[in-house]
Amino acid sequence: MSSLGLLIACLALGAALRAAGRVGPEAGRVVAALLIHVSLPAATLLHLRDVVLEPRLLSAIAMPWALFALAWACFRRIGSRLGWDRATVGAMVIVCGVGNTAFVGLPMVQALEGSAGLPAAMALDQLGTWLVLATGGSAVAAWMAGDAGATSVNGVLRRMAGYPPFLALLGALALRGVPLPEPVDGLLRQLASLLAPLALLGTGTQLCWRALREQRQQLVIGLGFKLLAWPLVVIAVLAAAGGLQDTVGRVTVVEATMGPSVAACALASASGRKENLCAALVAVGVPLGMAGAVLATWWLGAA
Repeated sequence: MSSLGLLIACLALGAALRAAGRVGPEAGRVVAALLIHVSLPAATLLHLRDVVLEPRLLSAIAMPWALFALAWACFRRIGSRLGWDRATVGAMVIVCGVGNTAFVGLPMVQALEGSAGLPAAMALDQLGTWLVLATGGSAVAAWMAGDAGATSVNGVLRRMAGYPPFLALLGALALRGVPLPEPVDGLLRQLASLLAPLALLGTGTQLCWRALREQRQQLVIGLGFKLLAWPLVVIAVLAAAGGLQDTVGRVTVVEATMGPSVAACALASASGRKENLCAALVAVGVPLGMAGAVLATWWLGAA
């Protein structure tokens, strides 16, 4: 659980630096650019180059895809009713539609389910969350960053093709089964290891308590969707299918309770829009998601 302590410390340090006036709001944008152009592509190459699909894990892998699709459908409709602009809708879809299944999710699965749960958690993260982020996340980021004339399918695809995480996905698929030289592999691992701490440090520097009050509506709706409605949907579906008592089912529930993804926050913030909203969703959602995972595991054990 030491990795969780590091993430919390990075978030607190970033918030302290912002509160002390040592850094301004532009610091988070610089960190986000570094993550999008360096750490996130490196992590994508590492996660997706050697991934293996097993049929027994399909239900777990499907969970992040279903979450993102539902987030897109729900927040598009909610945003239309509440008068949200395209940047707000896009930020809500990316940040609340992608769970923190790696940096927080994997340590939580190991702590709550033991090492037996890690294969399912890794498959869910690699074939689910990372693929969703590299494809759907890149597409929505392009959509939310475009001006009025850049929201056609061709316009979004052109912008998506320029996102480093998506290019890294194509590289990972091209390099499947190809061993990398040890120095290259080591460099990628070092760059990827910076993703979680830097993302939360940058998130902390973007935290603005006044913005938390101003964005109560989006926070309540977004986190209510991600931390309450979505886990209940997953539990109901697995219960109906009789899959709550096996390891894959329990791991899927734990990962479903995770807060918004720090990598998704970096991707959404890289557009230079809604950084405060993205940071607030992650800062509030990550600890609440950890508590939710513990409660869900206790409930499943008592049921």
